[in-house]
Amino acid sequence: MNIADILTEKGSAVVSIKKTEMVCDAMKLMTARKIGSVVVLDDNGGIAGILTERDVLRCHLEEMDVTQKKVLEIMTPADKLIVASAKDSFQYVMAMMTDHRIKHMPVMKNDQLIGIISIGDVVKALLDRSQQETKRLQDYIAGKYQEE
Repeated sequence: MNIADILTEKGSAVVSIKKTEMVCDAMKLMTARKIGSVVVLDDNGGIAGILTERDVLRCHLEEMDVTQKKVLEIMTPADKLIVASAKDSFQYVMAMMTDHRIKHMPVMKNDQLIGIISIGDVVKALLDRSQQETKRLQDYIAGKYQEE
């Protein structure tokens, strides 16, 4: 199973915000959509970065007034993003997320954003795969496979 398969199942909709918007507006958007990140767009509609709950928390802990900050001031910029390809396996993406301690990863295809994968999406794929394998083994043990 690769990332394209996960996006096919979950959908490729990406919630985004302009880099000039206020952080409090981004937080309201994330809360309303029950998500942990938004992709930040530049003036041309390209990816400027990503704003995550962790970025907001870091800003707050550094005693900055989050309500007075623009998204571009605290986001993770595009040049520091770790991105996935549609062809990447979910195991590879899970390893990258674990190694880099990130929870959200934009998915790119030919330099175009095609979706975003969260650690929850990857865990769900792993769980689904495990359940399918368990079912196949149970069927095999119970003799439910027919001879070909």
